Amino acid sequence: MLAALAFVVVCLVLGSRPAMGEKKIPDDRDRPNILFIVTDDLDTRSVSRMPNLRSLLMEKGTTFENAFVTDSLCCPSRATFLRGQYAHNHGIVRNEPP
Repeated sequence: MLAALAFVVVCLVLGSRPAMGEKKIPDDRDRPNILFIVTDDLDTRSVSRMPNLRSLLMEKGTTFENAFVTDSLCCPSRATFLRGQYAHNHGIVRNEPP
């Protein structure tokens, strides 16, 4: 019984290691953490009244001051961002249900 258990443990340990020349699949600890915070109708005046937004997110994160969208409406723009498709491909072209 002990020999069978030792055999199973050895198989599990050796089976979890990549073979020679085989690339290791990265786990979540090897990948960067990216958090997108998307807001609606947030203008410069509103940001000036939100000190935590500025100090905790904007000053410690990344902002894109020269960014473009394919459609400035909320729903089509978010669908484009989340799906990686243009509005004419994902079919959401208005802020209203189809």
